[in-house]
Amino acid sequence: MAREPFELPPLSDAEREILILDAIWDLSNGLVNRHNMTIHFEEGNGDVRFSSMEAARLFSILLADLLSEPSNVIVQNTSDYLKALTEICRAPSFDLAKEIEYLSAATSSFHDWLEHGVIYYGMWMPAIWLECDIHMTRKEALKLVGNISKHNFTRLTDSASKLKRYLARTNIEITPTQAMMLLEDFEVQFYEDVFHSYRNMLASHVNNIRRGMRIYLREKCRISSARNEQGLHYFVRPADLANDYVADVFIRLMGRVLHEDMYQEFGVAHVYREMF
Repeated sequence: MAREPFELPPLSDAEREILILDAIWDLSNGLVNRHNMTIHFEEGNGDVRFSSMEAARLFSILLADLLSEPSNVIVQNTSDYLKALTEICRAPSFDLAKEIEYLSAATSSFHDWLEHGVIYYGMWMPAIWLECDIHMTRKEALKLVGNISKHNFTRLTDSASKLKRYLARTNIEITPTQAMMLLEDFEVQFYEDVFHSYRNMLASHVNNIRRGMRIYLREKCRISSARNEQGLHYFVRPADLANDYVADVFIRLMGRVLHEDMYQEFGVAHVYREMF
């Protein structure tokens, strides 16, 4: 039976922005929070310690989601969430106090860090008895590790195809079968070594983006706040939000701006900045 197409009514730029910001905020909360990690601060720098192995694994999986493509039903012609956020920073719908700069800088900094190309030397892949160098961007490596952690082998043919392509950059040709065999080796090497060495930089970037969203939206939050006759607080639905679902998301997003706890801004020690 053919699947019935699922389409929302056309969304305005402001409505689409609300959905993107709330989705990124939700992923950011899952990545950086006081339940899954502790951050030890010293001289303005933060050192992340995951609360458990499961918390670290969840961070890797959610990060892969953040670096992936949102639904085209909501976000059109956008390759990933960060690109969508970059486009918001270029033409924001709610910059009432001209405070988009922090979010724009945080987004650009994270994008540049992720797109940096790295040659990971001497990776040992025992499944086919191969020691190799792999040339990838940090984004490619982190997204691949997270997706391997997330799915079982029946949904990893795309990941295997990517790994095969990345190895070809350093003139290592393998078969599709060998690529499937290498997925577990790749995950072990990169998750245990590379991913954990990136933890401080990743947490800092994600935390800065979430802080930037709050700074950008706080004036919208202020003017949307009201109290009823009983003194109870509520948010006023903007008149230009025609979609009822988006209006609900707007209320939730304003609640995040007003109430949610988050870490202070923190830097990363030089030794961690220079790893890979």
